[in-house]
Amino acid sequence: MINEISWAEMESLMRALARTINASSWQPDSVVCIGRGGMLIGDAMSRLLTGRPPLGVLMASSYRGLDGDQQRKQLRIAEHISIASPEGLGQRVLLVDDLADTGISLAAIKKRLLTQEPGVKEVRTATLWMKVRSAIEPDFVAAPPVNAETWISMPFERV
Repeated sequence: MINEISWAEMESLMRALARTINASSWQPDSVVCIGRGGMLIGDAMSRLLTGRPPLGVLMASSYRGLDGDQQRKQLRIAEHISIASPEGLGQRVLLVDDLADTGISLAAIKKRLLTQEPGVKEVRTATLWMKVRSAIEPDFVAAPPVNAETWISMPFERV
């Protein structure tokens, strides 16, 4: 099953996610998005969250192939996070991606941030969607869980 998301739906979910995070008692020192899927959402969170935390980008990939014929392979995570903040990531990091599919990427990158990034004490996760099979439940999710067979087609993938 393919669920084609419109730009308006995407914007609405990102705003809802930011409202949920802002309404919580937790405020991140920085936002780290997982590229590619989480880049748009990370940018929005960096702009919409209280205090406008700086944005970092960490490239990671576990899918190979063309859209519609993608296969999950071994997770590859870039060696460095790109962030233009003189303070670095800070103690509290919001890790953002578009979707918690199996949860493997979120869990691995969260662990890496906590064990390999100086000063990071707490990492919370945020996604727009979560599949019911995900091994990790994000701390913040914008939409209700979707079933494991659903393919979410982002508007920027159809340009």
